[in-house]
Amino acid sequence: MARKKTTRRGRNEGSITKRPNNKYMAQLVVGTKDDGNPDRITKYFSDPQEAKDWLAEQRVLIGRGVDAHPKLQTFGELAEAWLKTQKATVAGNTYEKYTYNYRHLEELKPLAPKIVKERLQSHMNDLASKLAPDTLKGVYYIARCVLEVAYDKDLIYRMPKIKLPKIEERAPHLLNAEQIPFLLNASKTSKYGFGLWLELGTGFRRGSMLALDCDDFDFDDNTVEVNKRMVREGGKIVIKPGAKTKAGARIYDVPPIIMKIIGEINRPGHPLFETENGTRLSLWNWSRLFRSWRKHADTAIEAENAKRLMLFEESEDEGKKPPRLIKKIGDTRFHDLRHQFASYLQDLGVHQFTIQDMGGWSDMDMAKRYSHSNRDLTRAAANKLSEVISPFVQ
Repeated sequence: MARKKTTRRGRNEGSITKRPNNKYMAQLVVGTKDDGNPDRITKYFSDPQEAKDWLAEQRVLIGRGVDAHPKLQTFGELAEAWLKTQKATVAGNTYEKYTYNYRHLEELKPLAPKIVKERLQSHMNDLASKLAPDTLKGVYYIARCVLEVAYDKDLIYRMPKIKLPKIEERAPHLLNAEQIPFLLNASKTSKYGFGLWLELGTGFRRGSMLALDCDDFDFDDNTVEVNKRMVREGGKIVIKPGAKTKAGARIYDVPPIIMKIIGEINRPGHPLFETENGTRLSLWNWSRLFRSWRKHADTAIEAENAKRLMLFEESEDEGKKPPRLIKKIGDTRFHDLRHQFASYLQDLGVHQFTIQDMGGWSDMDMAKRYSHSNRDLTRAAANKLSEVISPFVQ
């Protein structure tokens, strides 16, 4: 194998070596280590002349008594610096996502960038089994950005080829006609239970729904104006103007039956979801409420299934069939009800453009992503298909 070509600039003046990636590695001996080996400083360049100029500059600095060793920076130090620049340039909720996703890189913080470069792929592979797809992408983005900072600082001489692990997105859990009443009944004990009805009738994003004021509703026209949203920013809850997307900030038609429910708790001049002390219900308190309703609904479903089984066992009908049991709501998220809303519209034969408009989605692809076929509908379709095919079956 041919040896790498090295251009020496004379004794004790350092060397320049062309690397396989077409970069030029400049090294300068600045002393001797405790073990007797040369103590060198190294930097990488795209142009050999830049490498020569750097070596000359370092010799001048050494002659002035300046420490030629670059300050060693850990991955965590670089990440903190990167986050500071982002805080001044991105939206508050985007910065919050960055800081949240950065937590998943905790174990890499004390390591040098060149070590992180070698371990990042295995770290991402481990996270793939624990995180949601969007969160994993966010973590990957931050890691890449920080390593790009390290590359610009010549702490690593090439960017690693890291592949984002392929993971399936979590499928939304749509509720069937038997499950929904149990969830609605579970919410009746709370004064905020009307939020479930509002979600089923409008498909609002959680932040937009919780930011609504009673004055945003027009009860004569059965409409509501979405012009602000609730977000987490700096560990606090704030209300920001507009919606998540430009298409989301506008006036929406609301089913009359839902408007009737809202009208019963209407308090002009007050937030729709108002707490006892006059503030708005927060994002995390709403999530806590929804989890409790979900839990109580599953308890009621268990009782109903037990009742059906008992009646089945007590029946003396010889041709009896096992009862159809109701599936638990389980880990259905509140955001799944937004999918439920779009799927209802699709089941009703509403055009996709209208679904996009009613859901406040920015494009048709997003509207299609939220529209799913309901199990009850597919079962009914299968039964109809059976009727069509049956004459051909002998």
